[in-house]
Amino acid sequence: MMEPPAVDPTQIKASILAGIMKELQCDICHSILNEALTTFCGHTFCKSCITKEIEEKGKCPACSKEATIDQLNPAEPYQGVVEQFMQLKQEFERANGIDLSSVQVMDLSEDPIADVNMLPEASNANQASQPSGELPKYRILQMTENRIKHIDIPNARLEHKFTADVTHAVFDIAAGTYNLVKNTQNYRMAIACGYHIVSEAWLKISTEKGVVQPEDRFNIYGDLTYGRTGAPRKAFESRQSKRGHLLRHLKVGLIDDVKGEYRKYLLAARAQIGDYDDLIVCNLDQDIEALKSKYPGKNLISHKWIEASICQYELDDKSQYIL
Repeated sequence: MMEPPAVDPTQIKASILAGIMKELQCDICHSILNEALTTFCGHTFCKSCITKEIEEKGKCPACSKEATIDQLNPAEPYQGVVEQFMQLKQEFERANGIDLSSVQVMDLSEDPIADVNMLPEASNANQASQPSGELPKYRILQMTENRIKHIDIPNARLEHKFTADVTHAVFDIAAGTYNLVKNTQNYRMAIACGYHIVSEAWLKISTEKGVVQPEDRFNIYGDLTYGRTGAPRKAFESRQSKRGHLLRHLKVGLIDDVKGEYRKYLLAARAQIGDYDDLIVCNLDQDIEALKSKYPGKNLISHKWIEASICQYELDDKSQYIL
């Protein structure tokens, strides 16, 4: 039996970097993102590209949803990644004499030394087949500790990241509770997105029976912090009835949202982010008095207000969170 050909580690690294570069490209100009802005529907482009696109066509080029200039928000996390990547790119190209723009992105699943189960999208090839061009009705995102790698359920498939197309989010039930979960960033994001939030038993039984089970007895009712609020059901029903997202009328600014956590919540729940009177302080370890001096005339509000409002699916009393 012939041994598989040796794979050059430098070429693998080049391919990985080329893949990252592709992910950081603007889908309009196909160059690395420059002054990245995110639309209200969650797509990211260069500032000049998306501004021109909206001025001319009035919609997001990725999903064709109506969009306006004032709904665009700076994508700080992207900019940080872009800056770090550009440094890596320059160092790698200089050290190896390789132009990453000419490198083909490898399919690592065909690499004999690669473990396909380590790839985040690996299980997509194992999902139940769908008719060409038809999206499955059930698109399931697992937020559980022990995740199922493969399902064979008609009209269903596993997803691997938060998108507008996900229908169900699956969570572990907190020990000793009846359909309550831990209050985590993923839980809050699932509510903000309006997913149908269910327990891990729903997916397990659906997988065992080979057909999606009714969700009623698997619905999540709330979390350990705020109790049985019914927020998951309220958020899902609001999404289904198209009544509008919880925070659609909210206009706030953000201070020190380094990881972009609160921006994601707000964008998912259709809030507007910009230079407004209400500023959400995302890091409470800061010198609040110094912030008040820096932002005179602004209302500094704890990020807990956003969390509480999402987890109860109603705007909590803002006055309780003024800093």
